[in-house]
Amino acid sequence: MENISGLAAEIVVAFVIALATGAFTFMGFWRQAKADLEQEYLKRFNDKKWGVYTEFAKLLQAPPQDIFEDGRRQAAETAIASQIVLIGSDEVVRAFRDWRESAAVHGKAQRVTDEKLFCLSQICAVIWGSNTAIWRLTICWGC
Repeated sequence: MENISGLAAEIVVAFVIALATGAFTFMGFWRQAKADLEQEYLKRFNDKKWGVYTEFAKLLQAPPQDIFEDGRRQAAETAIASQIVLIGSDEVVRAFRDWRESAAVHGKAQRVTDEKLFCLSQICAVIWGSNTAIWRLTICWGC
């Protein structure tokens, strides 16, 4: 009888140790999986952000007579604006809105509009880590 109770105690201790090991392993795995998932979301979000900013740069570089006739340029700007509002930081959204308002009021060839566009491009450069853009942004234009 003494052997049976000793054996039962050993089995219970081994079961508790195995259960605790499994629980700690699961918790460690869960934390790592959550961190990996957050990294994947951040990577996809940054890829989307890069794509939108690239499309905006292409829109600015395209000559009006090439692909943006018959109001398609306005439609393209509106589509990019909706994407910027969704994925852009507050600074980018504010700079984009200021540029669009300036372009509507002053026209796209005016110096004020060019300065707003420069501020927008500098804010995008700061977001992507350009050290020289920070200096230009704060010193030269005061954005």
